[in-house]
Amino acid sequence: MSYEELRQHAARIEELAALESVKRFGMRFVGGRSIPGEEHVDQLLVKARDRYAGVSAMFDPFLYLPDTSALAAMYDQLFLAAEMLATGSGAITDPVHGRIVRVSSVMNKMERVSQTMGTWQGDAAEMFKATFVEPWPAVTANQFSILSIMAGAIAAEKALWDECRRNVDELAHHAIDALETVHECSPKEQTFALSVVASIFSVGAAAVSVSTGGAGTAVALTLVGSTAAALGDVPREDPPEMRFDAQSVDGLLDQFQAALQRLAEEVNRKEREIADAMTAATESMVRGSAYFVSARPTLADVGRTDLTTKTGLGEYR
Repeated sequence: MSYEELRQHAARIEELAALESVKRFGMRFVGGRSIPGEEHVDQLLVKARDRYAGVSAMFDPFLYLPDTSALAAMYDQLFLAAEMLATGSGAITDPVHGRIVRVSSVMNKMERVSQTMGTWQGDAAEMFKATFVEPWPAVTANQFSILSIMAGAIAAEKALWDECRRNVDELAHHAIDALETVHECSPKEQTFALSVVASIFSVGAAAVSVSTGGAGTAVALTLVGSTAAALGDVPREDPPEMRFDAQSVDGLLDQFQAALQRLAEEVNRKEREIADAMTAATESMVRGSAYFVSARPTLADVGRTDLTTKTGLGEYR
């Protein structure tokens, strides 16, 4: 099976529909052509091909599905960025997939800053500690979580389109098999599970700690991810099963069309899940923006001539 051959599969389905529809009159074919001596068969076949012209177009919406290799690279970049923000002394895990994340030695240098400041006294020292040093672990943890959530959304997108490609390719093969056996005494019943339905899960309102200055707070973030990469017990949907058991060409074509329509509907529904999760996470981050971005140092806006004065470093005249 190959998704890249979907256009050829669709053309084969259209041709089979015409051939099999003529076979009900007792006509036999070899290599797609009628057996010599049955002169009127070719005329019937021409009419059948006219009747079923355009059947292959039912697959047109699925011919140019996204290439997930780009999404895989994007996921790796986001996860690498999340690793660069991971701080702490123990094991850090990705909140979406539960993966162990390497702690950034660069970001952990703030602990050294905190120790160095032990002998620094005065108002500026106290303000720096309260505004920057103490909130640092929470701010970086929240930034790490946001990047992990973004990576989770990309992983969900990749899983969704990988499964969509696989589903539509399998559906085409089931359609070919069903059409080829429609006139047999005991036609082969084809069943097809829409695995795309189970490719994505949502986890709502996961609390991310954003403690600042000792006061604990939580911002609710909606996480998304792919079941293929998820660990632990997560809610999953059972994929619906489609059956191709009609006893006629037209009946089978109706079932194929219904299956493709259901596939499109499920993909759109899963896309909305991902979009809704990202919207909810963005809104939560905007509402609690102070928990995700360190405060801007006052000295950053002080001119060089005012940086040092008679009253000390950073003191205004």
